[in-house]
Amino acid sequence: KTEIIEGNQNPCRWTKRFHFDYLFEEEQIMKFDVYTTTNWGKKSGKIENHKLVGTSTCPLGEIFAQPGSIMQKKLMVKGYPIKNKKNKRFAHILAFAGKLKSSEDTRQLTIAFGANKLIQADKGSLSDPYFLITRNGITVYGDRKNHLKNTIYPKWPPFHIDTQHLCQ
Repeated sequence: KTEIIEGNQNPCRWTKRFHFDYLFEEEQIMKFDVYTTTNWGKKSGKIENHKLVGTSTCPLGEIFAQPGSIMQKKLMVKGYPIKNKKNKRFAHILAFAGKLKSSEDTRQLTIAFGANKLIQADKGSLSDPYFLITRNGITVYGDRKNHLKNTIYPKWPPFHIDTQHLCQ
């Protein structure tokens, strides 16, 4: 399963959620591979034609055991942690695990946003607005790439979201 964030050397707002069945009695190893896109990889559409930035693995149960079910893991290449040469920090990935409510307790919610008379934030042109829905500081929907260009009267298309993402 995958998510792509283009044009960002420090992607800190991964928003795609992946659903797994958590089996308490089994060790389920999660593997996180982070790639940077290449032109050849984009043309071929094959993951092996992109450049691997780093890898991290951990058992799913280990994420649940952390405070807030959030775990920070270093990204590794050939068994060694990746260190930024400029700021001397290690590259890492944050993983969050949450329990989903049963399907009879959740509903699909359809939302459409719009706004009127936004400020002109861009010099020489109208604003390029976007929206984010966050819960406890974590983005549950939206990203900055899905903005509307040159408008102070944005009307975003309707989208669907599970209520469990908003209310957990």
